[in-house]
Amino acid sequence: MFTFPLSIQTAEPTPLDTNHIWIQNATKRRIVFDDAIRSSPPGDSYWFIQDNMDNSFVYLQSPIKTTNNITLNSILRKGNRDTITWRLSERGGTNGSGHVFAKKNGVDYYSDIDSKWPRIMSRVGSTINVESAKRWDGSAWQWLSQKGAYLISPKKIFYRNEGVLSNPKDFNIYGISVAVSPDGNYIATCGASNLVRIYTRNGDSFSTYADVPYPAAVSIATCQFSFSPDSNYLAVCATNNSNTAAYILKKQGPNTWSSIAIIDDAMSVCWSSNGSQLIKMYPLSGTGTTKIYYYNRNGDSFTESGVVKTALPYSFQTMRIKAYGNRVAFLQMYASNVYKFGFVSGDTSVEAPFGGYIQSKYVNSMFDFVDENVAVIVADSETASYLFLYNMVTKTIVASYTVKNSAAYVQSIAISRDRKFVFASCSDKTIAVFSVTSSTISYIGSTDGLYSYYSLACW
Repeated sequence: MFTFPLSIQTAEPTPLDTNHIWIQNATKRRIVFDDAIRSSPPGDSYWFIQDNMDNSFVYLQSPIKTTNNITLNSILRKGNRDTITWRLSERGGTNGSGHVFAKKNGVDYYSDIDSKWPRIMSRVGSTINVESAKRWDGSAWQWLSQKGAYLISPKKIFYRNEGVLSNPKDFNIYGISVAVSPDGNYIATCGASNLVRIYTRNGDSFSTYADVPYPAAVSIATCQFSFSPDSNYLAVCATNNSNTAAYILKKQGPNTWSSIAIIDDAMSVCWSSNGSQLIKMYPLSGTGTTKIYYYNRNGDSFTESGVVKTALPYSFQTMRIKAYGNRVAFLQMYASNVYKFGFVSGDTSVEAPFGGYIQSKYVNSMFDFVDENVAVIVADSETASYLFLYNMVTKTIVASYTVKNSAAYVQSIAISRDRKFVFASCSDKTIAVFSVTSSTISYIGSTDGLYSYYSLACW
């Protein structure tokens, strides 16, 4: 599997050898090697999870000494799965090329098994969690696992180590749109009937936290979320009797969220960076124009500030507005399969200098911020799908990448919390991954997304 040294500490250790493992936690626990977390052995444990330990029964115990001279018990266990046996010896198995998995009194024990690098998890009582851990590859620390790092889709949750996705687990949420709260404690979902379902995470498990009914029908085109920066409020756009309104939900206590306010005529909403304002976007019926309104929040009350900005003429009422730092930007469908990207400039004016063709008719998850001045935007042609980096200061495209050069196209994107990685769900059921800066976009690779998604969110 791997060769120690092993460090369990918060401070970065000095790497002693290639494949040095560093668990970024101050608490020392028993070490267990397995392909799944079990309910036994008892006690608190770190679990080194391997994906391909399908071998006959083995149960070995050996102490492990960390780099700061702490001795921990360790267990390598595996239940019966198939007829392939493990061959153990001090010389690396029968062919002399086994993998070191433990050291005791200067003797190396080996197992003849090829394996990926482990994902590090923990079980403390009944709580299972992902641990942040890295491996020294000889020149740099590489992530093995990151605590609380996921890519959320409506059907699968992917473990995420920076831009690397692995081990998708079933989610099958209620609905087809997802959003993650800024504090990382909640997933909001909707897209079916008149219900918002909020999930919470307990370690590595996700469960329903609250169901919040409200008197509005939700559809894929109108279901848009925006958590407040403190994660205590959630604005949901939904349609009721031909009127699209923003329903403001508030966290009231354990397992309880409730609707506290309704802001009429809201096709899309977002919060200011400090949470003091709610910003809505709405096409005015009969005028052919779209307006952006600012509402001041005072406790649980929302009052219109009087600041109104004119966005674009409209013919299709599909739009998405977002805020990051001091910047407010939006995508708005301008005609059939044609959109405009715009942003607020100064105190009153709105500019929309960039536009494109899009094969999907839903723009809910088609752009995001790389930083306060640069956005990543999806655009298509008849035969290809692209990502563009657009600088709102210079009003220029600074980088682009052809995601798909075929009939497949991008259906949604999500950006990581650190704004370094973009994930694009494509109609051919792949997820393309990119690293981004304010001026570059680089393809990392693709993974099987198992489905195609109209909504993605990063945890």
